Amino acid sequence: MKLGFSFFGIIYGPGGRTGSDRDFKHCWPDLKKDLIDPFVDLGHTAKIYFSGYRIRDNQIEKDFYDLVKPDKVNYSHQPESNPFTTKYAAFNNFMYEDIDAIIFTRSDIHFSKIMAKENIDFTKFNFLFPELDYWESNKFTTDNFYVIPKMYFRQTLQAMEDTYAWPRGKPFIDTHGLWEKLANYISEDNFHFISQVHEKSDVNSFYTLCRSELPINDERIKKIHPAVAERFNYKQ
Repeated sequence: MKLGFSFFGIIYGPGGRTGSDRDFKHCWPDLKKDLIDPFVDLGHTAKIYFSGYRIRDNQIEKDFYDLVKPDKVNYSHQPESNPFTTKYAAFNNFMYEDIDAIIFTRSDIHFSKIMAKENIDFTKFNFLFPELDYWESNKFTTDNFYVIPKMYFRQTLQAMEDTYAWPRGKPFIDTHGLWEKLANYISEDNFHFISQVHEKSDVNSFYTLCRSELPINDERIKKIHPAVAERFNYKQ
């Protein structure tokens, strides 16, 4: 199968809601080893797409291209951007590409499980898991990982547009509500949860976001990826 891996978000430097420093040099080796390579080992081909913001340091930008070797990069304009911007713009990279499905995730993330071994159904739209505390009230899911077959690219783009500032207003611009909006374009029979266990979107059994401000308690700290714990000195 021809797979695209579409990474969105800040590639390098501070920003976002938390202001945490992003660094592709820290995250990319694990993304390649734990996310991309296992799919390739199963016989799939891989193309790499990035949707983010231009790196202002020319040498670091060169380092990015030398290390990642992306097939396509889409740069958004940062002053008028928000957490929705690079995710929505990512579709410019792969919409008309010769691929069968997209693995859609962040660039500042470390996976604790080998996703190629997980319960993915490439004939359906794959959500990772229901969002803990918000599934029952809002049908929220984690918005940091999707597997999208090509036949649903256009519907997903429209549904993402429909989620803008919904239902919590502009302070919370995200796509946690994608399930309900996508159901307007795709039958729920064509939705698939990789896991039925309800979890939080920043730290869970599948991945950890690579950021300095994670809301941690005694139970959740056990799930933090070691690379994130070491970088930001989380005590496990």
